[in-house]
Amino acid sequence: ALGLTHRGSVVVVGIGNLGQALAGYGGFASRGFEVAALLDADPAHVGEQVAGMYVRHIDELAEVVRSGDVTIGVIATPAHAAQQVCDQLVAAGVTSILNFAPAVLAVPVGVDVRKVDLSIELQILSFHEHRKSGIPA
Repeated sequence: ALGLTHRGSVVVVGIGNLGQALAGYGGFASRGFEVAALLDADPAHVGEQVAGMYVRHIDELAEVVRSGDVTIGVIATPAHAAQQVCDQLVAAGVTSILNFAPAVLAVPVGVDVRKVDLSIELQILSFHEHRKSGIPA
């Protein structure tokens, strides 16, 4: 009923510090998600080995999605590149996106986006800490 028995592959786009951390995150595999590819536009990262995989150029995205049964794209790029990467993911057929970039993405109907904003999560925790302290605002 929740769709948890069918899990497609994941592609991570943006292999800076955050992308590298996500590439090595064991939680994907333990939950049944396979990382099909790591992609980046920066020639300094392309060809590099990260978490046992070679980083491919973003130009290979459509072929990776086609051949790897990729259903979920993870964006770990700088904000200025996020929308373009999102558009490329959608054009390649990806319909679910996990966005770590500090940007709001515009997507067509039928594409689901979940935004992970670490600064908001820290603000929420800070609010709870302040509330536990008993100090009035």
